[in-house]
Amino acid sequence: MARLVTLALDASNLLSRYKAVHNRLFGFSIRKAFTSSGYSAKDLDLPDCHDQLIAIQTGLKNIASDVKHLDEAELKGKRGEQLHKCLNTYIEAMTETVDKLDFICRNLRREKEGQSEMRKYQGSQQFRKHAAAYDDSVQELRRVGTRLNDVLKGF
Repeated sequence: MARLVTLALDASNLLSRYKAVHNRLFGFSIRKAFTSSGYSAKDLDLPDCHDQLIAIQTGLKNIASDVKHLDEAELKGKRGEQLHKCLNTYIEAMTETVDKLDFICRNLRREKEGQSEMRKYQGSQQFRKHAAAYDDSVQELRRVGTRLNDVLKGF
């Protein structure tokens, strides 16, 4: 079961990296508060954010693969099965959330680069729809993360 707990800690490290990118894109600052749209894509290092999200996605895929191929001895007992199930659900939720943030990041990058179909992405109905879907996935990630933390408290 030690490997399963280690994988949960690896997922936690990826969560910290994801939160740093999220905060760079959406975090509060006085400058952002005084702009009409909250922030400007021109002010962000979008290629770096995208690269970091790709690295996080790769890390999540690696953890998901490791969790899938765990030795049966790791999953023995009710606690092992419970942690395995919760960690799988958490990795799925985090993958979905990171994918949605990366989608928004790529669209903001295309807007910043002046691609015609994305000239006014930020502030558009399309952006609001994507941001709402992203927010829903963030809320689900929090809910699943709370459950995973409750399970880990028993270890």
